[in-house]
This record gives sequence, C-alpha cells and structure tokens, in this order.
Amino acid sequence: MNGRRRVVPALAIAIAISMVLVMSGCAHRWEMPLRADGAYCVPIGRGHHSTCTANPVPSLEADAAAKRFLPAPEALTVYVVRKRRDDYRNQVPVRVDDGSPIVTVPESFIRWQLRPGTHALRMEWDGHVQTLRVDGRAGEIVWVRLDGSVGSDHSTYRFERVGPELGRALAGQTRLVGDEVGSGW
Repeated sequence: MNGRRRVVPALAIAIAISMVLVMSGCAHRWEMPLRADGAYCVPIGRGHHSTCTANPVPSLEADAAAKRFLPAPEALTVYVVRKRRDDYRNQVPVRVDDGSPIVTVPESFIRWQLRPGTHALRMEWDGHVQTLRVDGRAGEIVWVRLDGSVGSDHSTYRFERVGPELGRALAGQTRLVGDEVGSGW
C-alpha cells in the first residue's frame, strides 16, 4: 500500500508537467503548422529567425504513412534523416542519382522508393560534394543520417549509414520534407 501512495502523486505530477509543456508550445517542431505556401520552417534559437524548406512539404498524412517504416515489396526504400543537436540552421539539398534535389532543414527526413540496385546519394554544401553509394534489393530499407555540425564560423555535413533502430528513432522525431514514392518507374 505504501508504494501505491507514491506512484499516484508521481503520475499526477508527470501528467501535469506534460500538459504544461504542450500548452506552452514546447511540442515537437514537426507538429508546428506550415507556412501558407506549404513550406516547413524550423525556428532558430528563440524563434526570431527560422530555416524553411524551399518547396511545400508532404501532408501530415504522408508523414504518418512514411513513419510506419514499411518496406515496399517491389522497391528499395531509402530514408535520409537529419537530426542532431548541433545542426540547427542551414538548408542542405540532397538528391538521389540524377534526380531533382530535395532541400532538407534541421529535424527533417526524406523517403525515396527506388528500383532495386545501386544508387548514389549526393549532397552539396559550401562548395563540398559528398556522395554515398547505397545498394539494396526489393523490400529492403536503407537508413542514412545526414549528420551536420553548425558552428559560428563554419558548418559541416556528411552522410552516415545507421541501423534501423536509430533511423526509426530519429525519423520519428522529425518531419517528412520529401517523399518520392514510385516515381519514374
């Protein structure tokens, strides 16, 4: 009985703190409303400035569907996730093969469904180009982290392959900004 008396107040306190955080606007950034033109913006610092996608982003329904992380039986699915504490302000375009670039912002992710085989992810930042080759079969999911570090005088970005557990955890905390599903084949 004594243990039960401690659990109930602790649970009530946890619920109260959660409610205060949600009501004070401390919800996840990807839950923030989009701009009128459909762009997704991430506030920088105290929200006086923000970094926005170049184009409208997919709907919240598409975001939820992509976060089910289901493989496509006929395609190789590639997720590129951008989430890191030290990465908070730049637009970084990413493309696959010779496709059009999709502009990422902090706390965002892209999903591509591609023909099985070998593909090249390409990222350009501050005059540097990085390419990562990804291989896969139909029904397979490949996870890539766009790892960024922003300082007062420079920013660096690189691709890093990650496992499915980390990839799902990071993507679950971010917003879908590009969803190329079944296009071109």
